[in-house]
Amino acid sequence: MNHLIKRFYEDLSSGNRAGAEEVALQIKALEVPEVLVESLHFVMGTLIQGDQCRDSYPPPNSYYNKKIARGVNEKAPVTRIETCPLVSIIIVSYNSSQNLRELLPSIKSQTYTEYEIILVENGSEDNESLLAEAVDNYVYIQVGDNVGYAEGNNIGASRSRGEYLLLLNPDTRLGEDAIKEMLRGISHESSHALAACPKIYFYREFIRVWIKNSPGDCRLDLEAAVNKLEYRKIFIRNGTSSPCGRYVWPDEQNCICIDFPSPEERESISLEILPLESDDKATGNQITGKAEVYIGDNLEAKGLIEIGRQFEITRTSQVKSMSRRIINNAGSGMDKMGMAFDRGFSDEDRPEYSTLTHVDAFCGCCVLIHRLAWVARQLFCPYFFAYFEDTELSYWMKLHHYQILYCPTSIVYHRHSETTQESSPNWAYLVGRSRTLYQWMTGSIVDTSYAQELINKQLSDKASPHLIEKIQSLYPTDGLAGLKRSQKRETITVAVYNSYWTTMGGGEKHALDIASRISEWEGHEVYLLSEHPFDIKKLAQYFAIDLGKCISLQLNEINSLTTGFFDIFINSTYCSLLLPRALRNYYIVSFPTRTMPEELIAAYTFLHNSNFTHEWATRYWGTHSATVVYPVLGCEVETTQAMKKQKVIASVGRFNFHGHCKNQHLIIKAYNLAKQRGGLGSEWKLIVAGSVDNSILSSVNHYEECQKLIEDETVVLIPNADRNTILRLYSNAFAYVHGTGLGIDVEANPELCEHFGISVFDALANNCIPFVHNSGGAKDILSQASRGMLYNNIDELIMCFATLDSLYEQQALERHGSSLTKSIEMAQQAVKDNRALFRKVISQTDPSTQSISV
Repeated sequence: MNHLIKRFYEDLSSGNRAGAEEVALQIKALEVPEVLVESLHFVMGTLIQGDQCRDSYPPPNSYYNKKIARGVNEKAPVTRIETCPLVSIIIVSYNSSQNLRELLPSIKSQTYTEYEIILVENGSEDNESLLAEAVDNYVYIQVGDNVGYAEGNNIGASRSRGEYLLLLNPDTRLGEDAIKEMLRGISHESSHALAACPKIYFYREFIRVWIKNSPGDCRLDLEAAVNKLEYRKIFIRNGTSSPCGRYVWPDEQNCICIDFPSPEERESISLEILPLESDDKATGNQITGKAEVYIGDNLEAKGLIEIGRQFEITRTSQVKSMSRRIINNAGSGMDKMGMAFDRGFSDEDRPEYSTLTHVDAFCGCCVLIHRLAWVARQLFCPYFFAYFEDTELSYWMKLHHYQILYCPTSIVYHRHSETTQESSPNWAYLVGRSRTLYQWMTGSIVDTSYAQELINKQLSDKASPHLIEKIQSLYPTDGLAGLKRSQKRETITVAVYNSYWTTMGGGEKHALDIASRISEWEGHEVYLLSEHPFDIKKLAQYFAIDLGKCISLQLNEINSLTTGFFDIFINSTYCSLLLPRALRNYYIVSFPTRTMPEELIAAYTFLHNSNFTHEWATRYWGTHSATVVYPVLGCEVETTQAMKKQKVIASVGRFNFHGHCKNQHLIIKAYNLAKQRGGLGSEWKLIVAGSVDNSILSSVNHYEECQKLIEDETVVLIPNADRNTILRLYSNAFAYVHGTGLGIDVEANPELCEHFGISVFDALANNCIPFVHNSGGAKDILSQASRGMLYNNIDELIMCFATLDSLYEQQALERHGSSLTKSIEMAQQAVKDNRALFRKVISQTDPSTQSISV
C-alpha cells in the first residue's frame, strides 16, 4: 500500500499525471477505505493546478519530492511574491475613457496577474463596459458627483480585498513587469517598506531641438510647434517663454533649445520664427533672417528656418534613433520644510535613477501601498481633494518609521499635466489650497487662523465657481479642527497574528476559526497577520474554513507599533512576547510559557483553550485576566449520524517529534501488538492522517519513523490531508485513538500533554469511540462526554484495541439509542455556548474570568 502511495507522489511531483492517475486506480482496486482514494484525488487536483502568476510558484510541495533533495538544512527561503498576494488596482477617473483605452490593455498584459481592478468614476461617463472588456475581476463604482482624487481613492480602498493597493492615475501606461517589480522590491527581506514606487517616465520619448543664431528680434511660435502633436508636453532648456506660454525668445547667445515629444506617424513638429513686434503672421513685415536647426545633442544640422516660414520635423529613422526617455518621477524627495519634490524631474535617465533605494516620499500617480496603511487610517485626507494628499501620506509613513522604496525596474509612463493644464486658475487654486492644508497638518504652520486666512486667499474669480463650491461643501463644519479627525476610519479593524500559519496545526485552526467568526460581525474588518509568507486560500481550503471576508497581511517585521494600527489585536503565536498597543488586546494560549513579563500579563486578556491550560497559566503567572474559549468555534455538528461505521480506527494530528507530540509512532506500535496477540480482528484498519511540514526536520523524521513501523496493508498514512478528507475519515471511523501524553510526567512537563484535543472533540461529534491518554485537556472532554476510554500506557492502549470487536457489535444493536447521541448533543451545546461566550468576551473591554462546560 505505502509503496503505491509513494509512487503516486513521485509521479505527481515529476509531472507524470497519467502515472499518478494509474497508481490511484491501483490503490482503489485494493479495496482501501474510500476516504483514502478521495484524499489522493484531492491532492492530485491541488498540486496540478496551473500557476496563478508567471514565474511565481515553486514546484509542488510533495513530501517525496522534498525528501530527495533534503539534507540537514531546512527548505530554501522563499520570497513574498511566491505566494501571489492579491493586488487591488485603484483607478480614480474623471471622464477618462480615452486614457483608459490605453491603460487597461497595459494592465491586462502584466506578467503579474493576481489582481483586481477597482475603477472609481468621478465624472459623468459610464466606463464599466471598458472595464468589463479588459478584465474579469473588477469593481466599478459610479460616484455620481466629483468627490476628488483623495476621497475617490478612499472609496476604492473601502471596496478592495487586496493585501496591496496599487493607486494608479488613468493617464498612465504600465510596463509589462511594473507590478511584479514593485512587489518584488517591497517584499524584499530587508526593505521594511510600506510603499513602493516605480520609475515614471513621461508618456512619450522626446527629441531635442536646437535653434541657433536666431535673430534677437524674433520668437518661436510654440503653440504652432506642438499643434500637430497629440501629446504636447515640452521642456524649454534654453530660451525664455512668454507669460502666456505661447512664444519662446532666444537666450543671450541667440539660442533656443526645447525637448519636444518625438513625433509619431502622421505627426510633425512645426517650427516657425515670427517677428517680435507682432502676433499677426500676415502683417507683411519683411524682417529677414535665418536660423539653423539641429536635432539631438550631437548638434547635427537639419536645415534652416526662414522668418515667417515653417520647418517640419517628422518621424524618420534618424529622429527615432535620437529620441530618448525623460523622467517624470524617480521617487520623491522632501526638503527641510517637509515639501515633496520629484526626483529626476525632466532629467534624462542616469545611473543614480537606476538604483533600488529608499526615498522620502512617493508620487500619487502610481504607488504600491501595503494595506497596513489603510488599516491605520484613511489613505488620504478627503479635504485635500487633489494635490499634496500623497505628500501627507508619505510624511505619515516616515513619521511612523516606515520606508518608501523606489524600484527602478518597475516602469510606468505618465502623460502628466500638459502645457494647457498646468498653471491654469483651477490648478493654482487646488495646489495653493492643498499646500496650506498640508503645512498646517504637519506643523509647518501652527496658527490655525493664519492657515485659514491663507486658504481663503486662494479663492479666485478665475477658478471655477463650481469647483470652489464643491470643495467648500466637503470642508468640515468646524473648519481645520475637523481635518485630523477625518483620518480615522469607522470600521473596527481586527488583527489575528500568527508567525506559523503554514504549520497548519490545531492552534492555527483555532485562530482561523476566531478570524472567520469575527469577520461575519457587521462593521468588523479582519486581517490575518504574519512576518512570514502564507497563502490564505490554501489555509481556507486545507481547514475548510470560510476566510472570504478575511485579508492576509505579511510584514517583514511586526512590532508594538504595528499592533497599534488595529482596534483589536489577537495574538495566536506560541511563546510570543509581543507587547500590544491596540485598544483591546487578546492572547490565545495553547499552553502557557513558564514565565511571562508582567507588562504583557497586564496588557492582554488571555483566551485559554482549555481548563487544563488555564490552571497551569495560573500556576505560572498568578491571577490574570482570562477566559476559557475552547477551539470549537468552527465546528458544525451534524444532528444525525446515519452513516454505517466501518471497522476503521482513525488518528489525526500533525507529525512532529517536537512539542506535544501526537505519538502516532506509538499508536502504530500498539496496533501492531494488538494484532499480533490476537486481540484485534484482521478486518480492522488503522488510518493515520496529519500534516507533514517539509521545512521542519523533526516533522519529516517523525513521518519516516511511522512509515518504518508499518507491517502490513492495514495501516495507512495520509500526509497533509485537507479538512474535508479528515471529516470524511471521522464519519467512516468507528474508533478514534489519541496518543499525546504517552510517557510524559505531567507535573514535570505539562506542556507535552494534550492542551485541549480538538480532534478528540471532532471524533465525539462524529460518534466515534475515543481512546485518550489520561492527561491534559483531552481527558476533561472524555469525562464530560461519558464516552470512550482512558489509558495510561501502551499496554492499556492495547487492551482498548482488544475491546473493539465487542463494542462494534454492541453499537450495531444500539445505533439509534440515547447513549449514542449523547456525545453529539454535548458537542452541539458546547459549540453554541462557546460562540456566545466568545462574542461577549471580544465585545467588552475587561471581561472577568469565565468558562463553560464542554
